[in-house]
Amino acid sequence: MVVMEGAQWASLMQAFTSKKDSPSGPHLCIPALSRSCGHGSGRRSIATVQETGRRLTMFAASLG
Repeated sequence: MVVMEGAQWASLMQAFTSKKDSPSGPHLCIPALSRSCGHGSGRRSIATVQETGRRLTMFAASLG
């Protein structure tokens, strides 16, 4: 699965919150790679991945 805008991860994150198997709750790590496809587009791609990471982190925090 590609990180892209992160929308596809929301339902998985919500499903994890319903499963409280460990005292500290579930943990999820979504690695992301970014590759340059021309002049300057690599920086935009990295910025997009970083922004997606921030949004997913805020969403996870809102789930508890």
